Amino acid sequence: MDKKDEARKRRPHIGRLLLGVGSLLLGILFVPLPVPLGWLFLMIGVSLVAVEIAWVGHFVRWSRSRWHWGDRRLRQLHPISPSLVKEFLESTDPHI
Repeated sequence: MDKKDEARKRRPHIGRLLLGVGSLLLGILFVPLPVPLGWLFLMIGVSLVAVEIAWVGHFVRWSRSRWHWGDRRLRQLHPISPSLVKEFLESTDPHI
């Protein structure tokens, strides 16, 4: 592998970041709805951003250990989440 390939792997994927930020914004808009659609969009967005920016995952783990009401809500979303979000929820679970 040459230096150019290594630099490309370390560089964040702009498309994934934009998709993650867009999902975060949609999630913020949809959170007041009675269905968990807003929370689902938020988790998809955070999952996509956390893949590219490691401190986001550390922050989510810390937040889940500190605010138990949010952790309970995320545990409720686990069964209906896409596989990317399920993996993210499992990797940031403070109880494991």
